[in-house]
Amino acid sequence: MQRISSSRDFNAIVQDVFEAAVKTTQADQVELALLTESDNFWVIEQTYDKQGFARQAFVRPKDGDGIGQVMRTGEILLSNNLPDAATYRSLLAVPLLWDDGVEGVLSVNSKHPEFFKSEQIDFLKNLGSHTIISIQNERLLNELEYQVDVLTNLRELSLTLSTVLDTPTVARKVIATAMAMLNSQYAAIFQCGPQRRRPTMLLEQISGGETAQSMSQS
Repeated sequence: MQRISSSRDFNAIVQDVFEAAVKTTQADQVELALLTESDNFWVIEQTYDKQGFARQAFVRPKDGDGIGQVMRTGEILLSNNLPDAATYRSLLAVPLLWDDGVEGVLSVNSKHPEFFKSEQIDFLKNLGSHTIISIQNERLLNELEYQVDVLTNLRELSLTLSTVLDTPTVARKVIATAMAMLNSQYAAIFQCGPQRRRPTMLLEQISGGETAQSMSQS
């Protein structure tokens, strides 16, 4: 658990969580479903067999089935007698709680009926708590690092522009800073004014290439 909580890398967090879940429960599949800004689930699914494991990630609606139920209710779900036709006959799912809300669901699945035990609930609940704490900490750290990078780039740009007078050089410096901050492949600057019916391109830049349009001094 300590390894999960102290990890700063999202992929490492996921792998540690999946390994802990499958080692303790002997599940055939582990799923981590996280709520997205578009109000869907982004699901990371890892399935185990004798050859090892396979992972896939996909987006799906948050409503429906057991995971959707846990998301709606915020309650733990233990279902050990799913229909015979189902690929997985047993399901144990816990909500990932953060700031009085449900941010996602951690679940384990087994192909065998009556597979998961009530004593495994506390373990998975505890694992889920460590998981969401680690994920949120990683998000906050990334946001903080991004804010520091933005402020640093803007400060450097401000210092540079304080000694530059001509429009073409200013535009090039602004575009270079914007592309570096946003990690973009293309950027352009347009000039607007009361005497112009439509914006006029001053400069465009393609990553790794030369400026695609020259500018006047106006």
